[in-house]
Amino acid sequence: MKKILFLSALMFLAATLPAKTLKKVTLYTGTQMHCQKCEKKVTENLRYVTGIKSIKADAPSQTITIVYDADKTTTDAMLKSLAKIKYTAEVKEVVDIKDEK
Repeated sequence: MKKILFLSALMFLAATLPAKTLKKVTLYTGTQMHCQKCEKKVTENLRYVTGIKSIKADAPSQTITIVYDADKTTTDAMLKSLAKIKYTAEVKEVVDIKDEK
C-alpha cells in the first residue's frame, strides 16, 4: 500500500512539473565556414557549451542551427565559444520549442 501511495505521489509530482522550454537559434557565420572541416570544427567546439541539445552546421548556407536549454545557456555563451576558435557569427533567428517531458 505504501508503495502505491509513493508511486502515485511521484507520478502526480512529475505531471505537475512544467515542461521546459527549449529554444532553437540560427547563427550566420558569413564566409568563414566553407567546408566540412569547418563544420566539424564548429560542432566540436560548441558541444562543450552546457545546455546545448543539438547542433547542425551547414557550410553551403553558412549557418549553424542549435537547439538549447535557455535555463542553462545563452546565445552570448555560444558566440563566445565560437570566438575562441576565431569565428564570428550573428544571430539570425531564435524560436521557442516546447519540450515533451
